[in-house]
Amino acid sequence: MTTSAHDSAATFTVTDADVYLGDGVWRHGAVHVADGAVSAFSPDPADLPSDCRTIDAGGGSLLPGFQDAHVHPPHGGVGMLGVDLTPVHDVDAYLQLIDTWASAHPDAAVIVGSGWYGDLFEGGMPTAQVLDRVASVGSRPVIIDGHDGHGVWVNSAALAAAGIDASTPEPADGRIVRDASGTPTGTLLDGAMELVAALAPAQSEETMADALLAAQERLHSVGITAWADAMVGATETQGDPFDTYLDLFDRGLLTARVSLGLWWQRSEGLGQIELFRARREAVAGFGAPDRLRATTVKIMQDGMVENLTGAMVDPYVGSCGCGGAGGSGAAVGPSFNAPVQLNEAAAALDAADFDLHFHGCGDRAVRECLDAVEYLRAGGGASSGGTRTVDR
Repeated sequence: MTTSAHDSAATFTVTDADVYLGDGVWRHGAVHVADGAVSAFSPDPADLPSDCRTIDAGGGSLLPGFQDAHVHPPHGGVGMLGVDLTPVHDVDAYLQLIDTWASAHPDAAVIVGSGWYGDLFEGGMPTAQVLDRVASVGSRPVIIDGHDGHGVWVNSAALAAAGIDASTPEPADGRIVRDASGTPTGTLLDGAMELVAALAPAQSEETMADALLAAQERLHSVGITAWADAMVGATETQGDPFDTYLDLFDRGLLTARVSLGLWWQRSEGLGQIELFRARREAVAGFGAPDRLRATTVKIMQDGMVENLTGAMVDPYVGSCGCGGAGGSGAAVGPSFNAPVQLNEAAAALDAADFDLHFHGCGDRAVRECLDAVEYLRAGGGASSGGTRTVDR
């Protein structure tokens, strides 16, 4: 159960619970929560206040809320509102879910969803040919995000609508998966996802709110009461959720504690730091830093090793340019930010008193992120004592 500082029901007593007290210690008894904070435990519920709401745990376990240090609720929520593939792990089951959703939404011009895993497909990548088997889709484009947010699975209609063919140049920060002849097969990775972004339905403020609330409900259902959102900004696969977070918090609907990781737009340069400052001040204006803050900037340095967009020191084994012509340096994966630019960004953000969150998956990308931290420690930035984390 989660409570909010805005919630008048944030005072209650839980009885008949196996309570985890920390350090491996469990005790059976009752817990009293006052104004959203645990205030007392007793083996006997009679020892605790009785003039409040009582919840009978029925002998179940009671633990502190879990905190997830890296999650993407808006992105996941948008997928849940479309075709949600996460409950199954089978290609035929994927197609059945897509068919069911497409049949139930005949007026949807584009079918969207999320949750596929590459291990189910030969070569690790799904194809348009498989998606084209879903008859209820008809001529409508289908765009399904992968479970990791680094790729989309599209059908032939989506490729055609976006004008993606053998002559489409390879993006510098992503990959179009192709067959031996250079023809796109139906998976677009990292920066290549932008090629179909315009086809997806626009994410209105209402849609974004619904998505974030759906994700929050799912997270709360498994005991997650606090998280760091590592992608707060407009990306290839989602709209910008910043204003939605503030609106839900203001209305008392954001019941988790959240740290917003402001998204570094690699095409925008140092000028975007002023926007980050404004956003940090806007969040600070709520006066609740223990519940909502925007003091971190997330920088993406590469993609994922399993789809060959992770930036490696040595070429991928068996790689021939990652499946087609036009991918300059694709055999080792791209660095999304040139190392010099990464150092400059890290120094400017550090001087502006932001904490840094790097995504580095391939060994070269991790090295470049750590080199940026070393650059700061060597005096390249006016260190403010902030924190720096590197994904993976």
